[in-house]
Amino acid sequence: MQIRNANYLVPVSANPVKEADVDFQMVDVTVILRQMEGSGTKLNRSYRVLTETIRTSCDEVRASCQISGMLEFSLSNPANGKKSSGTSSFEYSLRFAPDGPKIFSEKGKIVSAQK
Repeated sequence: MQIRNANYLVPVSANPVKEADVDFQMVDVTVILRQMEGSGTKLNRSYRVLTETIRTSCDEVRASCQISGMLEFSLSNPANGKKSSGTSSFEYSLRFAPDGPKIFSEKGKIVSAQK
């Protein structure tokens, strides 16, 4: 779902009534991408989430969500000139705390790659 030019993952259990509900019932895609980009490697990376593949389930009692889907990626290493691109699956588990959502588990698998 897109609201004010921001993309959100919408859990099946979400029931937003007003625009402000997105802060508590949905996950901003940029949070996931920022966590992926902040992993500390020196690669040049870009990602495009294939929004039609996204699946989300949330547990209100545990204040957590699981998000999975597919993305296209492009990587390059300026140190050695190597490049790669392709498609990958991803799966993230998030917890919602007073200071915002935090990824506590992540998995991924390259589905196809070109070098």
